[in-house]
Amino acid sequence: MDEALQPVNLKTDIYKNIFPEILFGENGKVKVFNNTDKEYYSLTKGVAVRCPDASVLSFSGETTPDFLNRICTKDVKNLPDGKTLRTLFTNERGKVIDRTTFINLGAGEYILVGNSEYRDKLHSWIQNYIYLENIEKKDVSDDFLILEISGPQANSFLTLICGNLVDKIEDNSLTPCNADGFIFNLFKLHNIRKQEKYWLMIELEKAEGFIKYIIDNNIVFDLSFIGTESFNIFRTEMGIPASPNEINLSFNPVEIGLAEEVSLKKGSYIGQEVISKLDSYEKIQRNLTGVIFDEIPENPESLPVHLNDSAGNDAGKLTTLVYSKKLKKHIGLAVIKKNYIESGEKLFVKLTNSSYSVKTTKLPFEK
Repeated sequence: MDEALQPVNLKTDIYKNIFPEILFGENGKVKVFNNTDKEYYSLTKGVAVRCPDASVLSFSGETTPDFLNRICTKDVKNLPDGKTLRTLFTNERGKVIDRTTFINLGAGEYILVGNSEYRDKLHSWIQNYIYLENIEKKDVSDDFLILEISGPQANSFLTLICGNLVDKIEDNSLTPCNADGFIFNLFKLHNIRKQEKYWLMIELEKAEGFIKYIIDNNIVFDLSFIGTESFNIFRTEMGIPASPNEINLSFNPVEIGLAEEVSLKKGSYIGQEVISKLDSYEKIQRNLTGVIFDEIPENPESLPVHLNDSAGNDAGKLTTLVYSKKLKKHIGLAVIKKNYIESGEKLFVKLTNSSYSVKTTKLPFEK
């Protein structure tokens, strides 16, 4: 069974009621909650609360894991109750449709959390492969709010509101939590750099009160709600790919540093034949890497843009561009042909009708 898709609810009214200085980007996402410098400081030194604009699909039916296992890149069929797993959906050419988190809630209930940009695409892709399976699928993106808690002080802050549950929860697991009457699921996860982060998933009708509760309980912590501007700086410095910049149909998982989210041992899935041929570094033609600019125009053009060598030959694509708080320079993420990365050859990017030189560097960026 299935229900008609509705536009993603960005919870803008909730945010506007609580954060009077909030700024939204052209894509409708929160660009800045209060102050970019303060938000970045919380990401690197304190407690950062991010409200990822997620797509959330719920599934019920015992055959759900077996069905999804046939079309995603990781073995979700044997995932125990109360556990989570990062998995990708790829097309027949091995290109990434979406990066998701599969959650086994137990009792035959499952959740798949993806990116809002690909909500319709992922929904349709999965629907195409449901034939006779006894599965009920429902879009619940507008029923819940996910808060992502990260930063060096995240564990201590969550202990304040959740108690010793925070120390007991295992990696890639979930546990129900009750914080002064606010009931939600607490998830312990990590990013690709092995840094801990937590998800708090709460019903939308309780979300405004819960956000105020978090703010009111912030007594000693450097806590900020963070928007896309500060998060993009942080995740670029850390070399973390994101949609739609790096996670899209232009690249395969290995090229953008997500090889760990692909299984080469489980049964066949869509795109496996192509991806299995990339199981050794020698077979990869291009990789995600960092680039550093010495100078750059004030208003660079839209991404992605091509990178060229001194002879004008195509070297790759610049996918993300930010001003680094850590390096005090413009930096970016780029998917570049491997031979250019290994040789250290100077590359050039054309922005605003002028060419600018860039140098490649390993990820994450180091000061």
